[in-house]
Amino acid sequence: MRRGPSRRLVGVAVVAAALAGVLLALIQGPSRHRALPQGGSRFGTPSTVHPGETLMDALAPVLAADPGQAVGARALATVARGLGQLFVIGIDGTSVTTTTLERLHAHDWGGVVLGRPNYAAPGQLTGLTAAIRAALTTPPLIVARQAGGRSNGFPGLPPQGEPDLGATGRTDLVTAQSGLAARRLRVLGVNATLAPIADLAINGGPAEDRGFGTDATVVANLVRAAVSGYRSGKLISMVGHFPGEGAANQDPTQGAATVGGRLTDLMGRDVKPFAAAAATAPVVQLSDAVYAAFDGVTPATLLADAVTVLRDRLGFGGVVMSGDLLAVTAATGGSAADAAVAALKAGCDLLFLPGGATDAEAAYNAVLAAIRQGQLDPQAVARSLGRVAGLKKAYGIG
Repeated sequence: MRRGPSRRLVGVAVVAAALAGVLLALIQGPSRHRALPQGGSRFGTPSTVHPGETLMDALAPVLAADPGQAVGARALATVARGLGQLFVIGIDGTSVTTTTLERLHAHDWGGVVLGRPNYAAPGQLTGLTAAIRAALTTPPLIVARQAGGRSNGFPGLPPQGEPDLGATGRTDLVTAQSGLAARRLRVLGVNATLAPIADLAINGGPAEDRGFGTDATVVANLVRAAVSGYRSGKLISMVGHFPGEGAANQDPTQGAATVGGRLTDLMGRDVKPFAAAAATAPVVQLSDAVYAAFDGVTPATLLADAVTVLRDRLGFGGVVMSGDLLAVTAATGGSAADAAVAALKAGCDLLFLPGGATDAEAAYNAVLAAIRQGQLDPQAVARSLGRVAGLKKAYGIG
């Protein structure tokens, strides 16, 4: 994969090693600090991954341990070292400024999401994605807000809008449009997309003018076709928003939203498109809405019961991504940092924080503290890191 100048790479490596040292110190606590050897780093501790060893190699002992078994200090530090890989963050502007570069260097983030504010033209986007890749030590997910039509963050590029495609009912057209979008976006340096939208386009709902349609069976077939098209073009599709927010009283990104009905109603209608794609979708994104079918209080993205339905009843084995963790605070009244910890506890693998740098930094620190304090199971976090790494490997991101 294309990289920046050698001096930049050296700089990034130094930053990564230093951050690893800081994390080890945080995990071990003050009582384990030691005097620096002569000529040592001012951060005082070495990297927790040996030369030539990948993060997943270092995590192997954690993953192999019996459930509930105590995890040693080095293993904990290894988990902490990879935490940035669990986050998909947003950036400002159409180029990588010094401020953006510093933000990207901070924690070796797992992915960056781009949309309309980051886009001016195809050539500019190509330069932006190249700069993002050069700024991160680990090749990132570069995620487009490109679900079609009015949901396209990059105007003038495919795919067509889901309502137009849905009106035809033709799975072949949906597959062709998704494949075309995948090929065009890959050339521009994008490797993932927040698509397809699997929410039903119910009248008055948040997907009314964005989704494929209102018939759950028809939508299920089209969602499956879209995932197939993206896969053929080697673009990661992130299917949203489980368990379906088409019947929500408003868009959850605009405020607290609720979906009524019993679980049987939800399974027989809204969940159908997700069930159709569960075997082939690489990523499913959870909804920030609250569901009467569950506890009627907790947003799905923070609810273990919702993840259990996705994993156990639908058989989904891919990566589970949270909804927007800043938007979810409209329902919880808490912070994005609190939501990040809760989302991991619920079973999310990727944490979606497209907002400001302050929220992502606070969320990162909260997750790190939760691991150190025993509030998050390091083995569960290691499994999530493994799923994210496996996703990247499967799509040649490395």
